[in-house]
Amino acid sequence: MRFRSQYKIEIGKLELAPLIDVVFLLLIFFMLTSKFILPYGIKIEIPYSKTAQRTEGRRLIITLDRKGDIYLSRSFQAKRRKITCRELTQILRNMKERKSVLIQADKHTSLENLINIWDICRENRIEEIEISTLPFSNPDSDTE
Repeated sequence: MRFRSQYKIEIGKLELAPLIDVVFLLLIFFMLTSKFILPYGIKIEIPYSKTAQRTEGRRLIITLDRKGDIYLSRSFQAKRRKITCRELTQILRNMKERKSVLIQADKHTSLENLINIWDICRENRIEEIEISTLPFSNPDSDTE
């Protein structure tokens, strides 16, 4: 025996307008709550060396880019700030610890700029000056 229902079942319609509203609200929410972080890196091409050695320790990092601009940071993760030679001299003169400086120079920067940074460090009694290089094991560089 089959009973008939008094109620008729209708298939519902999916309205797109409320769905689009919800999607746009979610999009706006994620855009406003996310942080847009720019990398702190400075684009430099570090030269290769057959005798490169890994060193550890706290040191001041001076970065010299292709154009000859000087950047300074206290560690590899810290944001580098652009400085002049005069500011570098003042910073090195006022340093309490005169232990070590690492110079990261682009391989296309002029040798004169690198020697200028080296001289500023030596004049301000920096005990150890190191130049950053990459191991020569798998270079994709061209010989210039």
